[in-house]
Amino acid sequence: MEGMIATSATNKCNPCAANIIVTQPRRVAATSLATRVCQERSCPPPGKPNSEAGYNVRFSRALSDSAQIMYCTVGVLLRMITNAS
Repeated sequence: MEGMIATSATNKCNPCAANIIVTQPRRVAATSLATRVCQERSCPPPGKPNSEAGYNVRFSRALSDSAQIMYCTVGVLLRMITNAS
């Protein structure tokens, strides 16, 4: 599902407009899903240049500037929301 959303969003005029955050209950789930999405979309692994997916969990972050899909835990998302305001 995320792949379909990311593909349709990057086909628009502005490829940087696709920012998808997917929360996962555990750190292992977020990291393994990001790796699997990169493998299925035939792009570099999370954190490498031109990677389409990445992750941000409590003690580890692998997110490139070109990442369109970010997998994170609920705690990280809450921290991002509270620090943004």
